[in-house]
Amino acid sequence: MIYQSKGEIRKAIHHLKVVLGIATPSSWNDVLFWAHYRLAHLFRDGGRFGDAQAHTEHAKSLAVNKYHLGGVIEMQAIIWYKQHRLEEAKSEALRAADVFGKLGATEDVERCRELLRVIREER
Repeated sequence: MIYQSKGEIRKAIHHLKVVLGIATPSSWNDVLFWAHYRLAHLFRDGGRFGDAQAHTEHAKSLAVNKYHLGGVIEMQAIIWYKQHRLEEAKSEALRAADVFGKLGATEDVERCRELLRVIREER
């Protein structure tokens, strides 16, 4: 996060990959989740959508609770949106809103609804 905030994305990616290299699912499931999630975020923002999508798939399988799963699904919606794949983005945004809605996470639901509004306007 420090490297990302300083604009040193390559260093952030390097350090997150180091974490992935030393962590094991049985002992560091939560750490692995966050490393994959942050890598997906960095790659998404850098326009490397294939890499971002791969890391969201890893993060999804490691999500330790429904809230984290909703965050990964929302991330996938944003990745699809940035690639102008609006049907996929809409589908994932609806799924994320559903997950967040069941948890009562109203701010997160509203964020997903805003993404859906933007998707509808772009059509």
